[in-house]
Amino acid sequence: MAIPLADPATARTEHPWTGGTHRVGPEPCALCQAIVTVRHGGNQELGRCGEDVARDYLEHLGFEVLDRNWRGRDGEIDIVALDPAGALVIVEVKARRGLGFGSPAQAVTHAKYQRLRRLAAQWVEAHRVRAPEIRIDVLGVVFGPHRVEVEHLEGVFR
Repeated sequence: MAIPLADPATARTEHPWTGGTHRVGPEPCALCQAIVTVRHGGNQELGRCGEDVARDYLEHLGFEVLDRNWRGRDGEIDIVALDPAGALVIVEVKARRGLGFGSPAQAVTHAKYQRLRRLAAQWVEAHRVRAPEIRIDVLGVVFGPHRVEVEHLEGVFR
């Protein structure tokens, strides 16, 4: 997705998952700002922007984000959310600037999954939340030269 910088009053851009267009004004939307930041930033900015895009994507699908970057004894959970059916979803976000090293979701190993399971139990214990289902999803966010692509894998390693 190219972000027009000249004449922002008439510039329009398309969102990758809605297909809709919006006007890009002096303050671009969060998705467009993430693309600019990723192009010019380092790996920390890439990860933060990937998580921002993942949060917006999930909210667009009707998820309620409960927590972000929660730290437990075994590490960090990127996003904790409730899906529209009421399931508690632990979301691992992987962001990339391209597919040269494979899809972002391929970076989630069985060992990482086991750590996320332990972290999920720690989060539930700390927040005393009950849900009919708890699952782990992986969201891969690829920042390409002209668009952002999101790959959502539900219930990985079932």
